[in-house]
This record gives sequence, structure tokens and C-alpha cells, in this order.
Amino acid sequence: MKTLNCPKGHGLMDLTTIKKELTFKGVDISIEAETSICSECGLEAGTPQSAGALQLAIADTYRAKQNLLTSSGD
Repeated sequence: MKTLNCPKGHGLMDLTTIKKELTFKGVDISIEAETSICSECGLEAGTPQSAGALQLAIADTYRAKQNLLTSSGD
């Protein structure tokens, strides 16, 4: 993922992997997501590519918990 600038003018944001807990289709899941975070204001931002990767991670984690096939075929 490319380095982003804080839209509030605080300079370059730090690329960080964070853990997210959420509910998807009634199932509680935990995923890791790569995001840019401003060290000054805490704003989180991503790119269209990181949003796609996040959606895939959510779907695959949900499928795995429901014993369905994931995008890797497992």
C-alpha cells in the first residue's frame, strides 16, 4: 500500500496492521487489516486496494467460521 498524507495536513501517515473485531452476517469475526494512521490525530485511511483486501479478509474469515470454501479453496 502506498504512503498516504493525512488529509488534515499532519504529514505522512504510518502504515500499520491493526486487529478489528466485527460482526458480519450475525457472526463475530476478528481480522487483521493494513491501514494508514496519522500519529498526530489518529485518523485511519486506506486506498481502494486496501478496501478490497479488507472485504476479502472479512468474507474469507466468515466463510471459514461457517465451514464454507474460502477464496484460497480451503
